[in-house]
Amino acid sequence: MQRHVMLLKKGGMIELLEPWCSTEKFDSRFHESQFKQLELEVPPGHGLYGLPVRLIGRGNGDDALFEILDGSNRIAVVHLSLY
Repeated sequence: MQRHVMLLKKGGMIELLEPWCSTEKFDSRFHESQFKQLELEVPPGHGLYGLPVRLIGRGNGDDALFEILDGSNRIAVVHLSLY
């Protein structure tokens, strides 16, 4: 299943469009739990394995957006099985 992300870039800032919402105001425990879940679900050999990432958004259900912090300006849409 393909998931599309709508992003607007305003002066270097990314604005997420519905159904996505920013996780900027979520506490550090939430961000850490999402990162740990990503680590559990991404096996060696996967394209995200070992890459530095930062959670930037949540969508419907278990969908999460991770910014890949390798200078590539990429964002990964991940369906976590946390819930």
